[in-house]
Amino acid sequence: MSDENASSLQDANKIVIQDMIKCAEQQKRGDASGEAMSWYVNGPSNQVVEVENIFEGQTGDGNTWKMRFIINADLPNEARKHKAHFGCDVFWNNDRILATHKWLPDGMLKVGRPTIQGIKLEEFQTGSDDKNFDNKRYVTWKSISKKYA
Repeated sequence: MSDENASSLQDANKIVIQDMIKCAEQQKRGDASGEAMSWYVNGPSNQVVEVENIFEGQTGDGNTWKMRFIINADLPNEARKHKAHFGCDVFWNNDRILATHKWLPDGMLKVGRPTIQGIKLEEFQTGSDDKNFDNKRYVTWKSISKKYA
């Protein structure tokens, strides 16, 4: 857990997360029990299984638009013959313009969206912003995370 070179953004992200988890696991303090540390490392903050970023706006001629970016982690779904994967969807207004999966090796994904239909994920807003460009044009952004409780 020291400064080091990374070969890519993905590698840097992976190393930073590993360092944070290792630091939390190694922290031995009398005021935080082993159970509390385990909950922190493996608990709710690491249970996010979907993130959605929503952009909505209006053009100068008054036309409104909406673009949604969704990334998720899905557990294996035998009925659909899908392995565990990271997936993404992109919507322009109500049209899906991208749907893709990045398949993962068996057993790698420990937390993901359940395959049983009708299970509601816990949602919480994780960010928002807006920008007015003039008296007509604007854009808003909202980020929603979902976790399997």
